[in-house]
Amino acid sequence: MRLRSRSGATLVAAAIILFAAVFWRTQMLRLHLGRATELSGWFLFVTVLGLGLLNWRKKLSMIPLGRGSTWLVIHVVGGFLAIGFFYVHGQTLWPHGTYHQVLTALFYLVCLSGIFGYVQQRVHAHRLTQLNYEIIYERIPAEIADLRHKAEQAVLECTGTTGSDALARHYLDSLAWFFQRPRFVLGSVLGANQGEHWLHQKLLGVERHLTEPELPFLNRLRHLGLTKTRVDRHYASQTLLKLWLFVHVPLAAAMIVVAIWHVLLAYAYTL
Repeated sequence: MRLRSRSGATLVAAAIILFAAVFWRTQMLRLHLGRATELSGWFLFVTVLGLGLLNWRKKLSMIPLGRGSTWLVIHVVGGFLAIGFFYVHGQTLWPHGTYHQVLTALFYLVCLSGIFGYVQQRVHAHRLTQLNYEIIYERIPAEIADLRHKAEQAVLECTGTTGSDALARHYLDSLAWFFQRPRFVLGSVLGANQGEHWLHQKLLGVERHLTEPELPFLNRLRHLGLTKTRVDRHYASQTLLKLWLFVHVPLAAAMIVVAIWHVLLAYAYTL
């Protein structure tokens, strides 16, 4: 489900109507000296709590509570709705007072990290789809170990079959480093094919020194190396998305705690 789909468009339209209604009602209350801040504050508080449900939805993924993509669209639309409610409630981009500034700073950090994460999810999901290769993040170390074992086996077979150690020496000099662990992580995050270019140059450099019987083993290394580059790109993308959650979720939790305290203080001073 995407924002451009019919359901997504309906959700966006509903959010716009809700925001317009709250904005209009708040302005009317202010004109008539009503409790406008209380109204906008509760809408903001409930929206923020609702956004926190996405994290619980992920923890309860075994329960059929709707598609994850649907929850993500609701989360994104709700996030922008919360930004609108925040401005209506505070009527300023940066309030006075240390306490309110801390709450505002947390809100901005949560919003910025959320927008960053959403963009990264869309970008990296598209990149990983183009790879035509899927792997679970927790399986990556084992997959790299398996590729390394197959590469070493190919080199040993080449030496035993052809009697030449040219490919083996080249593997120890450069390719062993490549198969050891994920490489070119930053380049993969930025969308560059740095790993594939490096592998191509290394294999091209040794190919001219090999005999005809050694070329099939070189091709095996090439195939294993290309698979390794796909694993590396999965590692880079999935690591970035996991690290983003370690920033966004704690910030959101801290913001909710401070917001609850803000509500308690607000009512304590009005009683």
